[in-house]
Amino acid sequence: MNFRQSCKKKRKKYFIMLKFVPILHENLKRSVTTVSVYVGTIKKRNYAQQVLALLKEYYPFDSSLSHLKRIKETEDKKELLVIIGKVSLIGNVSCLFKDERLQQYIENFIHCFVSDSPPLTRQQFLEASKYWPVQFHESKIMKSIIEGTHLNEAEIKQGLEFMHLVQDIFSTENRSAAVIVNPVDNSILAVAHDHTESDPLKHAVMVAIDTIAWQQNGGAYNLKYRKNDDGFCIIDSNHLLNNLLTLNSKVYQNLKSGSGGSGYLCTGYDIYLTHEPCVMCSMALLHSRIRRVFFRKSNVTNGGVQSVFKIHCEESLNHHFEVYKMTLNKRKFEDI
Repeated sequence: MNFRQSCKKKRKKYFIMLKFVPILHENLKRSVTTVSVYVGTIKKRNYAQQVLALLKEYYPFDSSLSHLKRIKETEDKKELLVIIGKVSLIGNVSCLFKDERLQQYIENFIHCFVSDSPPLTRQQFLEASKYWPVQFHESKIMKSIIEGTHLNEAEIKQGLEFMHLVQDIFSTENRSAAVIVNPVDNSILAVAHDHTESDPLKHAVMVAIDTIAWQQNGGAYNLKYRKNDDGFCIIDSNHLLNNLLTLNSKVYQNLKSGSGGSGYLCTGYDIYLTHEPCVMCSMALLHSRIRRVFFRKSNVTNGGVQSVFKIHCEESLNHHFEVYKMTLNKRKFEDI
């Protein structure tokens, strides 16, 4: 039995239901927490503009309260309430009663609780609004990712094919594998496995990125890259070169030749991995401007996008990519 026949036999054994689970920032899952503020009642509704101007000058909001609307109506809509500031910054409420500037427009100072951070999801927005009105600009992309509708059926089906491919490379080479794809036409631009036996830094991700750099007249690893008739680059290794075209032949039949070399390194591209990238590889993906990362197995010791760090969620970085982990629910083929 040859390698191709072996792969087909394994696949017939199970009908695989694929699910890509997004790896998101922990803040998206948090419950709303509150902070105590002083609130006053505006004496007349037509004082609202003067009150806002006064507070902007003498009691400006700090960045932690900028998501809050400063004024709200009471439930009976007869009066306006306004936030003066944090209790922790103002101190005793007697300070407000002694401020003649406020006394001219505001009365009945009390303290209440408001959300202490801006809502990131609609659920957080609804919860925060129970305390005090907040500003919320919902991201349609983030909403679809959270709801699981960001990847359509065609993308999921194609993703299954690519994950089969990296798994077959892993099974053949017994090494972690990576495939970089141009999602515009679903063309494969780079196929790689790790070369850590010759260099501990040559992880599959690093070799795949170097393959893209080679296509753009760069590259640093000086590996034996080549192009086959389908137009994508592969690594010339003992087993991969001989077996690659027998792996997932259906994938290759349905793919067009990729253009490669457009933009900067991996800008707009997706990468499919057998394993969660380590911290080094995660930063390399960030610097190469990858669009989306799909992986199957977690890297519990030094994973850079789920297990140890979530580099793609770091707000201070100048590029962010989406990350999905593949989960599999297997049912026997004959039960379907």
